[in-house]
Amino acid sequence: MSDLEAEFLGVIHALNTCVWRNRVDAHTIEEWLREFGVDGQPGSNGRIHALYLLSRFMYFGDAEVRALLRALYRDHFRYPLVARIRRQEGDTRDETRIRAGFERMLARTRFLGIGNPSDSGTHLLYHYRQENDLTTRQFISTHEILDLTQNTPALADPEIERYVFIDDFCGSGKQAVRYSKQLLQPIADAADRAGVKATFAYHVLLGSEKGLNRVRGKTRFNEVECVLELDESFRAFSDQSRYFCRPPQGIRREAAHLLARHYGQQLVGNSEALGFAKGQLMLGFVHNTPNNTLPIFWHPGDEGRTWHPVFRRYGKDRSPLKLTDGE
Repeated sequence: MSDLEAEFLGVIHALNTCVWRNRVDAHTIEEWLREFGVDGQPGSNGRIHALYLLSRFMYFGDAEVRALLRALYRDHFRYPLVARIRRQEGDTRDETRIRAGFERMLARTRFLGIGNPSDSGTHLLYHYRQENDLTTRQFISTHEILDLTQNTPALADPEIERYVFIDDFCGSGKQAVRYSKQLLQPIADAADRAGVKATFAYHVLLGSEKGLNRVRGKTRFNEVECVLELDESFRAFSDQSRYFCRPPQGIRREAAHLLARHYGQQLVGNSEALGFAKGQLMLGFVHNTPNNTLPIFWHPGDEGRTWHPVFRRYGKDRSPLKLTDGE
């Protein structure tokens, strides 16, 4: 074993123990490396580059996700409303008045998940409520927004002025754009008819710079906020890649790029070999891995090509191989 391989395995072992919650043990790593064939054999250049990429994988476990949910509520919901209340009250510092104003605004707010009840956005609501000491009445499902028993759809509760949609990840922005077209427009129309000035917020834990800008420009969301915005440096093989600005001696961006693309093509085809919308990301959550991440990390294989992933992705339909349902 080379010194470089030993170094990367040491980093991976530390990550697995402290951050990955023992999801990626030595056996899992060796199974994954065997899928690279000769490129995964001991002493090969491909093995070194695969281990280097794995040692830079960004993983958000349960504790990290909960911390992000607290930051999302605090920084993008509570603090902005408190600041607004203070301005409206003549820059008051009276905590009683500020608290009363915030409670009034909170009572007129409902939190929802992006997607159907089995999607990750909805899944996060349970922890979002817990971490931010909210009550169940402040959360609703999308079918509770409109009253469809009338000839013309109307707001089920005209007292609600603010709808906050929670999601874990925004990659290409495709899902949020589709959601806006299908759901937000009918709600906005119903609010206009009721004389309610409704606002829609899209609050996400992590998002790519490009995807978030797409949501800001092509949806009805009045607010688009995230805790950690991923710029070009988070794309593994971009010119600004943070992973290859000062790589260890013997590690080359071009070699890692070729490795990821070659095996990604075998798994999902040429167009998405580096992830959905060519995401080139190296990140995952405890509950799932976005398909914008390099497929060599998450793909479960199929009848035509075996593959043992280190951070498996669970697809949104029966076929985990499809990338058309992008984040």
